[in-house]
Amino acid sequence: MSKTSSISAVACVVLLSANILLVLISWILSAVGIDTVRSLISGEGVRWLFGHYADIIATKVLAWLLLLSVSYSSFCMSGLRECIFKLARKQRLAFRQRLAFRVMIAVLLIQVSITTWLVLSTHALLASPTGDIFPSPFSSGIVPTFAGGVTLLSFVYGLVNGTINSVGTAFKCLYLKIPALSPLFIVYIFVSQLCACASFVFPIPFVFNF
Repeated sequence: MSKTSSISAVACVVLLSANILLVLISWILSAVGIDTVRSLISGEGVRWLFGHYADIIATKVLAWLLLLSVSYSSFCMSGLRECIFKLARKQRLAFRQRLAFRVMIAVLLIQVSITTWLVLSTHALLASPTGDIFPSPFSSGIVPTFAGGVTLLSFVYGLVNGTINSVGTAFKCLYLKIPALSPLFIVYIFVSQLCACASFVFPIPFVFNF
């Protein structure tokens, strides 16, 4: 079992225990007559859980996890991760690796320049109507933008380096490393369920809601 899987398994056990404890607490507090607490095992609680379970999981965080997993897979399979590790260890790169890295840096600078212009220029398209960055369309899409940027840079590196040399290879880059991060999706399910249940039991505007 990998380190990620081991940590995720422990986290899931802790989260499941917390959820069971929350069910018991909600039942006890509602039984003693506390009006501000709703029981998860009451008729209302059971109907809420069954009727909203898909909505609990289907949040933007799930989309972020999926997009970041795709970008991570591209980052690894394109050879860009290996290149960066070599540079960090001050190891010499092969000619095509150096060329691919330089082209990737050029594309990165273009990306940063375009994004900066879209965010900071006069009447910027990605700023809010009042000119703010947070909140704005840019802040709302910063995670997908980051994931897409990493994927694009990885493909640029892989194409120049020769790591990506066919449509099939390019497609594999998008998914082959996703299983390495799949335990995080299970943790996310437990976290989202616990937060949603806590918000149901204690109907207060918690920051629990994703």
